[in-house]
Amino acid sequence: MRHFITEKYWSVQQLNIFQDISDADAYSLDRIISDKELKHEERICDEGVYFIKDGRIKITEENLEEIPKQNDTQSRNSKSDEKTETKAVLEQGELFGVFSDDENILNKSTDTLTYAECLTEVCVGIASTRDFSFFLKRKPHLTLPLLEKTILDIFTDTFFKGRQGKRKELLKRHNILNITSTPDRKRFNAFNNIAFRTVSSRLALLLQNLASVSDNKGVVLVPRLSIKRISKLIGTSTEIIDKLLETFKQHHVIDKRRGRIQILNVWKLKQISDARMKTLTPRKEFVSISDEELDFEALISGQVRGEPESASTLTGK
Repeated sequence: MRHFITEKYWSVQQLNIFQDISDADAYSLDRIISDKELKHEERICDEGVYFIKDGRIKITEENLEEIPKQNDTQSRNSKSDEKTETKAVLEQGELFGVFSDDENILNKSTDTLTYAECLTEVCVGIASTRDFSFFLKRKPHLTLPLLEKTILDIFTDTFFKGRQGKRKELLKRHNILNITSTPDRKRFNAFNNIAFRTVSSRLALLLQNLASVSDNKGVVLVPRLSIKRISKLIGTSTEIIDKLLETFKQHHVIDKRRGRIQILNVWKLKQISDARMKTLTPRKEFVSISDEELDFEALISGQVRGEPESASTLTGK
């Protein structure tokens, strides 16, 4: 599919999965996890799901196309640093997954190298992709984000002892690690909708699930949600959400309508969500060429670059 690149790493941030985990879930998770100690600057390449128990890990993307092949090591390293982008920094309690056993993941379509590297000495718990997938199927109640206690909650628990039992039952019913009935999608998102997906696919799936039925004018709107709330629901940062929403707008998938997200093309949104381990990339801007720079002979032979792309960008044709 055009405008999609395949990712080999997925990660979940803004969530400590070990926080307030129930005994039953902790026991089930412990049975499929094996611990491993990693050294500083060690790269993670084996396929699986990694739970960070201690330390920090970064996922980096490096543009190889711009790195010159020179004998001067210092010059080469400085150029390499300029073309290196940190996609995510993962802390204790967060997790990520790898879908390849190659040490260096090279995307041939974009000439970029993606890898996970330890920023410190790290202790991780490792589960196979198959085992963790089976674990999530048996735990459909796992959702994001955690229901945080407010000052009002603490006040109620402290001064209204008679209602404490009822309050605990309410918190238990909405705890992400306890079985819930149909969760409110504005406040919770099933972990199955997050694992083994890129952030692009997660965002598209969330908007798709939240979208209202079109009105008599065919307008499809998403309930009013802040960028911070959306980032928590899919386990990423607000900066990434801002960039992705702008990318979706570039592809005419969504638009803003009275402060709310309007879905312009439901079919394209479904394509993005179904892509799972593919990321929708920004459209390349068309750069006009002056008459003086235009090579008419090359134009006739079809060799001139910078031509605008066709309207059908996500059809894969």
